[in-house]
Amino acid sequence: MRVSNDHWTTILEFSELHKEIITNRFSTHFNGKQKNVELWEDLATKLNSLGQGERSVEEWKKKLADWKSKTKAKSAKIYKYIHGTGGGPSINIKLTTLEEKLLSLMGTAAAYGDKTVAEKGGGTQKDSKHNHNEIIQCLVPSLVGLKRKLNEHVEEKKQSLGPNGARSEEYIKDPRNSSKNQQMRIS
Repeated sequence: MRVSNDHWTTILEFSELHKEIITNRFSTHFNGKQKNVELWEDLATKLNSLGQGERSVEEWKKKLADWKSKTKAKSAKIYKYIHGTGGGPSINIKLTTLEEKLLSLMGTAAAYGDKTVAEKGGGTQKDSKHNHNEIIQCLVPSLVGLKRKLNEHVEEKKQSLGPNGARSEEYIKDPRNSSKNQQMRIS
């Protein structure tokens, strides 16, 4: 039996009341595991009552886990494309209304990563983004100053070079004044 939009809608409606079905974050109290079992049994009964075949609780859990994984991957692909540097063919991928609702129930951490969790290499994503912004703010004035110094250096080099790029220490014959046959020193 293929999972239909009716099944996904039922799962999402049930999950709006019981987010732990989507987030898998059940209470750690002594009755947390029991509540998990009861909620999944209740949801499986509702899903199986749609009259389109039956699945066990474990099969429904697997279907939901697969759908969440595929939706996160699809969302990540869209996110990566949107935040990419451009070039290459455009992608024509859109999330369905049900997928958007699923992501909203899962939260942005599930789709795009938890900003408070350390990334590989140390720091958190939030820290990394903050550091990135600080680096940019520090680099802009430095780059402006570097450009100014580079322009000054170029001007100094232009002044220190004679016609045809000869160095100031060398005596050159000025080709524009060849009729006068003058020698000059450029300082």
